[in-house]
Amino acid sequence: MQQWIDRIRFITPSKKTCQKVGWVLALVVVLYVALTRANIIQVPRLSRSLQQHQPGMHRVVRVDDGDTLTVARSGQVDQVRMLGVNTPEIHHPEKPVQCYGDRAAQFSRDLIGEEVRLAADPLDDNRDVYGRLLRYVYTPDGTHVNARLISEGYGFAYMRFRFQKRPQYRKLQRVARKNNRGLWGACQLTENQYGAPETVPVRQ
Repeated sequence: MQQWIDRIRFITPSKKTCQKVGWVLALVVVLYVALTRANIIQVPRLSRSLQQHQPGMHRVVRVDDGDTLTVARSGQVDQVRMLGVNTPEIHHPEKPVQCYGDRAAQFSRDLIGEEVRLAADPLDDNRDVYGRLLRYVYTPDGTHVNARLISEGYGFAYMRFRFQKRPQYRKLQRVARKNNRGLWGACQLTENQYGAPETVPVRQ
């Protein structure tokens, strides 16, 4: 029995040894954090396949124009109309291509990328008269696409219907117009049948 007790005492580290080990581990952690922040050590990122399955994100099939996109959700394909913003037309069956329409579409394509998060508005309908989902659109990093289109001058705040972000969008449009951003400085403007602003066609 005494022989086993002596063996346990032999393999059990002393308090001083434990303290040394603790200091060494702490030093390793500090060095790792410092090297990581300096980009000397690269922290592995999620693979593309894992990123494409983040909860709440939907795969973008295509961006149809500045304010419309098509996504894959719940095993089906849905067209999404961005809430509260109206960009110049490029595919309207009854209207010619309007000034800044192509630029707005390209801006949305560049900004949106491969995935989006969609959010409904409790004050507005779920779908419009064409069956499109009415949604706020966000990129994976949280960028609010609807708001960016208005603030950068690629689209108008669409005030015809009620929605929660009306005051925010109205303010963004006022600033964009004051600073002649995008279409406000590049296009001739007119009004549609509802009294809302729109750009004149590229070819009349």
